[in-house]
Amino acid sequence: MSHDKLELRETDLLMLQNLMRGDNSGLDYSDFRDSSVNTARYRGDRSESLYGSPVLEPAHEEGRITQVRFYVDYDDGTVEKPVQVQAYNDGHINTTKPTQEDFLNELEGHLAAIRDHREFLDPLDDLIDEYVYQAFGGSFASPEEVHRERVNRAFSSLVNNYFDEDDYQDEERHVFESIIANTGIELSKLDLEDDSYPNVDEDETLPYQDGRIEEFFEKYAVTAEETTRPDFDKLSSHLHALLHQRWDTPLEIIEEAIDDYALR
Repeated sequence: MSHDKLELRETDLLMLQNLMRGDNSGLDYSDFRDSSVNTARYRGDRSESLYGSPVLEPAHEEGRITQVRFYVDYDDGTVEKPVQVQAYNDGHINTTKPTQEDFLNELEGHLAAIRDHREFLDPLDDLIDEYVYQAFGGSFASPEEVHRERVNRAFSSLVNNYFDEDDYQDEERHVFESIIANTGIELSKLDLEDDSYPNVDEDETLPYQDGRIEEFFEKYAVTAEETTRPDFDKLSSHLHALLHQRWDTPLEIIEEAIDDYALR
């Protein structure tokens, strides 16, 4: 942050979820299943936690975010005031009160950075679906469904080991799951023995998670990416080096990985 006027961590989270098609949004539209109902709006107290409200609960297949609204406390140099930001999926932004140029410039910087990292934002459920489809010959029936659920739980447990619930919202932790999966897939394509990559402690690795994380990365690389099976011990050490740091937002993991591993 260039200054302390804006606190946009919530902005990053909401827009990350928007690009993930709402799969990690924590918004539940299950009460709007009628085919004639294609929009829904919820209004709550501005001081209320969006995700803690009794109306909104975890979404799965029913929800898709097309618009996000949130409040930011903005100091224009004379007084601090809550400003509602309305961001739409076609790219335009409104504010409910006049703001100076610095407000929208910083907001635009956050949104541009998120959109610039689209390739790292495939929802975890999509990646697991692709992996299971390839690994089990196209069948989505049990026990493949059981396997899918176990891999999902493994990623959730992995995030719990690194990101404390007191420091991060549940919704952020869901986004971390997807980013870890996407980043791990990208790193599994590299020769991590190359001296140009960070020198990590190979004795420090991810928690075991019953082997589900290892199996996901190894089989995903072979079946979906059609590459050589990665050395999971090395991949695990590099992922651990990324994850054990303190991050303000999930987006920072992507940016660090891009810089350290020349992913672009």
